[in-house]
Amino acid sequence: MFRSWYLRRCVVLVAALACSGATDQGDAISGLNLSVATREGWVGERKAVVATRPDGAGGDQWFQGITWEVTDDAVARIDGSSDSTATVRFVGKGTGVVIARLGTLADSATFTVREEGELLGVTAWAGKASLNTPAVDDAGNIYLIRSDPGAVVSFTSGLAFRWEHELLLGGVSNPVISNGGLVIATSFGGLTIAFDAGGNVVWADSGFGTGEASPAVSRAGDLFQSGRGAETLGNWALKRFAADGSAIATFQSAPVRTSPLILGDSVLITVGSDRVAVGRSLTGDTIWTVLLPSSPRFFGPSIGSNGRDVYIPTDDRVVAVDGFSGNVLWNWLAPQFPTNVMSPVTGRDGKVFIQTSTTLVALGPDGSTAWRADTLGSGHFSGTGGGPAVAADGVLYANCNLDICSVNAADGSVRWRIPLPVSGRPGPISVLPDSSIVFVTINLADSSYVVRLRGRFPLERSSWPLDGGGPARRRRN
Repeated sequence: MFRSWYLRRCVVLVAALACSGATDQGDAISGLNLSVATREGWVGERKAVVATRPDGAGGDQWFQGITWEVTDDAVARIDGSSDSTATVRFVGKGTGVVIARLGTLADSATFTVREEGELLGVTAWAGKASLNTPAVDDAGNIYLIRSDPGAVVSFTSGLAFRWEHELLLGGVSNPVISNGGLVIATSFGGLTIAFDAGGNVVWADSGFGTGEASPAVSRAGDLFQSGRGAETLGNWALKRFAADGSAIATFQSAPVRTSPLILGDSVLITVGSDRVAVGRSLTGDTIWTVLLPSSPRFFGPSIGSNGRDVYIPTDDRVVAVDGFSGNVLWNWLAPQFPTNVMSPVTGRDGKVFIQTSTTLVALGPDGSTAWRADTLGSGHFSGTGGGPAVAADGVLYANCNLDICSVNAADGSVRWRIPLPVSGRPGPISVLPDSSIVFVTINLADSSYVVRLRGRFPLERSSWPLDGGGPARRRRN
């Protein structure tokens, strides 16, 4: 903003941008108004900027011969201009000023430019974290399970430590946020425990649970957890808890080491180590069974965007099943082995995104291949990890070997790809309410990091019958 005698003779910069910005109305001197706009943009964007001068009759005057400049060409550059219009390209993060001059007349507009993938924070924590997905509540608080020494740990969205609670023998499953805002975790020590957001224990069941599978939560708040304990004489079972932790029923089952899924608040779907997928009523009655062609691994089933189809990952493929009838819809075989097929996620248009150790694939709702990117595999050949998060505006976030990637969901093209800012292997990504992304890394030294990067798009919610499109929020519908 130019002051002194420039206030009397100025060109008014009007930023013709999609986003809105504040405009300061200057003193009206000789009929001139000075507008100064502060705008935000992203690296790689181009914006049109138009310079005019009020004509004194309520209109604008347009001029030829205007010259344009920027104060920092590491932030913004003029890509071209024509008379009163210039195209500004943002090339780096920071704050830059675009200036228009016409003889002795001048004015400026300030832009703050952000960069996707920019490191916003790293927090180190002692012990070994499993590569589970961070659970995120509506306030942006983050919840993780540490496998050794076992604990549930919470951080703010800015990665400041909030609280930690011991978890018997640890676990590798994802924490789950219930409809009432409770944080639910299970452990290898047979414990299922519910915390409030402040870390206080609301209820606990010490005789039943597993650290391998997250619970499923119904709309009514009931909890369905697979596990084994003293009450089942060491046999595997499914247990239904009320929202207050009281036991409602226990159903016998084959060993279920992946998270169960609730479809339409009427069908409970589990995948057993015996390769049998089972659809039950919420009271435990079997509705259908499907024998899978290969064994499940670590990842549970997920729901399609139509709220009916269920996608079941196994050792080497994904099987699509009608969740209400059990009819097999299609069977997708991974193109390479070993594969470590992760839980699929779906986008607004019904595409099914599947990440394996070696590739990232998009399928249509009918199982046909929309695109395949063999450079975007997770790199995880064993254990947990991987699985993209679906953000709004057709964007996926995924760990790609040892990099973090943003991918166009329409065609699989890479928007950006950056190396990990710390050592270790990255886990699955969660999207926070402010659109930043967060994930955990582990390394061989048994130390872990929680990493937060700048994102641009919020988590996709509009078409999902689930609470979001990331693995941590797949257990609810």
